[in-house]
Amino acid sequence: YPDSISQLEYRPGFAVRGLHYDIEKGLLLKIDSFLQIQLGSVYRGLSPVPNEEVLRLYRNKTIPIDYAFVKLKMIQLADLFSVPEMGLLCNVAEYFEKNHIEYHPEILFRDVKKSVQSSHPIMHNIVENNVTDYLEQNSTIQTYFEGLIKAGKKLFLVTNSPFRFVNKGMEFLLGEEWINFFDVVIVQARKPRFFTDESRPFRVYDPVSKRQLWDHVTKLEKGKIYYEGTVKQLQDMTGWNGQQVLYFGDHPYSDLADVTLEHGWRTGAIITELTVSKQLYVSINI
Repeated sequence: YPDSISQLEYRPGFAVRGLHYDIEKGLLLKIDSFLQIQLGSVYRGLSPVPNEEVLRLYRNKTIPIDYAFVKLKMIQLADLFSVPEMGLLCNVAEYFEKNHIEYHPEILFRDVKKSVQSSHPIMHNIVENNVTDYLEQNSTIQTYFEGLIKAGKKLFLVTNSPFRFVNKGMEFLLGEEWINFFDVVIVQARKPRFFTDESRPFRVYDPVSKRQLWDHVTKLEKGKIYYEGTVKQLQDMTGWNGQQVLYFGDHPYSDLADVTLEHGWRTGAIITELTVSKQLYVSINI
């Protein structure tokens, strides 16, 4: 890739989560639950594609099921990293288009996704060293957790992040003894595989030696940190099943869909974009 790409300016407000990228045609677009294209939402790079061209490319407003789900040409970008991912993807595509550089949309998409994934450790280090820039102190969180525990509720944490990263943030929010608020803590869970794999043993993590131990895990104990595992083992070892469980996540597929469909958990979606939507709604109706 040309060195000048590193000088491209990121536009944080350009895209929102949930858009689809057509890896064959190189287009970013919004489609609804019936696979209908929302005209006016289709972009090639940073440039809108005229409706006439969209209809010519797709022949009508509806994406064929075979094209989207069998041939897997439509990739939905729905996690929290998808916004900068779409920004980089469209920035580079725009650069190529404006400079008449030939490129393959799918290769560009895979390269961008790989680069975003490789940036996670860098992001972790930046956040760990500047926690106050990324998290807001909230004194009511501890009170809320204490109320849940007093009411006899069991709390668990399942995250894909490494312990060091989680610990830094949780210490800031709940203090050094934050682990005591949770009955089970699981890090680097590798969701969505955590919810779909049949067999992947839990491992105990020692925060002192910063290593995973070889201890055979037959029960999940409060105060210990666990790596990987599966939701099946979590349920078998705790007895927490079905609608007894209320699970909060921020990814509609990796976090929420599988546990609802396969295990009957109740789920709550953390949708940060609703804050902006609410502000827009209020401003329009004033």
